[in-house]
Amino acid sequence: MDKDKLNRCVELLLRTYTQLGQSPDEDTVMSMALLLCEDLSSKYKSMSWEAVELAFDTGISESDLFHIQRQTWNKWLRYTRQQIWNGYFDMKSGSSYRVPKNLQTIINNQKLLK
Repeated sequence: MDKDKLNRCVELLLRTYTQLGQSPDEDTVMSMALLLCEDLSSKYKSMSWEAVELAFDTGISESDLFHIQRQTWNKWLRYTRQQIWNGYFDMKSGSSYRVPKNLQTIINNQKLLK
């Protein structure tokens, strides 16, 4: 497993837990980070890290799901991935005005997860 990606997942989860007012133990964070890395590598490898962070930030601020679990982040990531795909096609068809600026930036700077 890529140690850099694992460290980024740990940091992202710690930030997410903090924003939700939760404080899990170290073993829980590490276990969840391993699962998140696995999901990112298998299901979301076409998403940039910037897009992953956006998915979590949007999920935290716009969701009623206040427990971090695999199901929760998969909903957040699938939603963001769909928004990126829709934005990409809108931009290609000349409808850039329909795509939020943060998604335009991600689409234009897309760097795949490795």
